[in-house]
Amino acid sequence: MGGKDKPNPKVQLLIFIVKALTLAIWFATLVSFLLAKPGAQNKNVLTYLLTGSTQLKLTETEMLHMQDVRTWFLVLELASFVWVIPQDVYPGRRTSVIILLLTLGFVTITLLRFDTVWNYMHHVLFRNQLWILPIDSYLIEHFFDTFLPAVVSGFGIWILLWLKTLLPVSSFSNSKM
Repeated sequence: MGGKDKPNPKVQLLIFIVKALTLAIWFATLVSFLLAKPGAQNKNVLTYLLTGSTQLKLTETEMLHMQDVRTWFLVLELASFVWVIPQDVYPGRRTSVIILLLTLGFVTITLLRFDTVWNYMHHVLFRNQLWILPIDSYLIEHFFDTFLPAVVSGFGIWILLWLKTLLPVSSFSNSKM
């Protein structure tokens, strides 16, 4: 019985989902910071999110919110380790079509009702109201306008990765995700 064990399709699907999700979130983060209104704190905000090691000159409420956001960045950083796992089996055509249709539906809702989706996302991710910042806060002034393009770009990467699964299997033979 020296043959290679067949990969579990459900585990491979989960691996693909986590890879696609982490890539989409990292890409959206990059877009958000590239589009941010220039400001002295922008680099410090990014450094803080990635390492937790920078002193930010923000209000107490902004800093508390950034601590909450930093927790989610730690989750993202840990989830990104899934990229070291080889992708041997890709999601099936039916699964990919279902996920693409659900994604397109969610993208449509997001584009039509961004404020509603934004609020709901914050209620799900954060157990407090610290994300409700005054309009003149540094984070709102420099980053709020970048979130919609960042979310759209993240969805774009997510959709492209799922579309890739619909290509013929031979397309994957030379490239491992």
